[in-house]
Amino acid sequence: MANYIIAIFTILFSSISFAASCCGGGAGSSSIITSDDRMKLQFNYKNSAYLYDVDTDGDVTKRSPENSEVLESFKVSTAYQFDNYFQVAIGASVSKVTKKTSRVRESETNIADINITVGYEFLKEQYFSYWKPRGFVYVTQVLPTGNSKYETKSRLQTDVTGSGFHQTRLGVMFFKLIKEFDFTLDSNLTYYFKERFSSEEVYRYPTIESSLSFGYSPSMGDLRIGGGAAFKYDGHSELIFNNGTRQDSEGIFVTTLNLSLSYMLNDISYGVTYADQTILSGSKNTSLERSLSINLAKAFPL
Repeated sequence: MANYIIAIFTILFSSISFAASCCGGGAGSSSIITSDDRMKLQFNYKNSAYLYDVDTDGDVTKRSPENSEVLESFKVSTAYQFDNYFQVAIGASVSKVTKKTSRVRESETNIADINITVGYEFLKEQYFSYWKPRGFVYVTQVLPTGNSKYETKSRLQTDVTGSGFHQTRLGVMFFKLIKEFDFTLDSNLTYYFKERFSSEEVYRYPTIESSLSFGYSPSMGDLRIGGGAAFKYDGHSELIFNNGTRQDSEGIFVTTLNLSLSYMLNDISYGVTYADQTILSGSKNTSLERSLSINLAKAFPL
């Protein structure tokens, strides 16, 4: 059954990735609808190449051409407003991981984790104001439908497409539109439920994320130029093995800068986004990537 689902996702995204471009930011990572629409349907293709590794001291090492890693993700998501303030969103994706060393090359495609979000607009824009934003609070439940690194069976871990944890994310987002300009501030905290795998029990400390994005639409038209920055801190993990031994892993910190270009035509947004984790310093205990996203989003007005 899983193979059929993967095939359906692959067909969907391969059919749109050449003609579509990505709708620019402005709504954060939570899939919350901030426009005057009843529903949005979005298709996304993202290609990420990992170029550097950063240790716990912040020292950066560039990967050699013989040691490459590419992540491709194919995602479909939809959000629906039941009334003017309450909305629900769901997103599912398939990921393809390709790794190559001087001796081995592996590539696998598997289902990734599923996200379900419930949002509510608590700070409403009932009259025009140059300073008062619209405010949203949301709760996202992540279902670990993807394979985790604790369950990997492939030599280079190319079958890893998920976290392995049930997660509950609580976030708040502020959105402001002032003529040609839009601004979005999105912050959230993710709690991980303790999980038991075949050889160990794992507890992850919470993740904190924050992003700030902005956009400019010349003459308030259909073209939008955007940019933004995101910061993410993953707390450390505690592993307790079946033999009673214990192991702790360090936390992760990473920063991302992005640029986007989008165009709206007949309630459909086409665009592209470039994201780069190699520009700002301060990242620790992680791999740094550069990515290109292509997106197609269809809006259904109120």
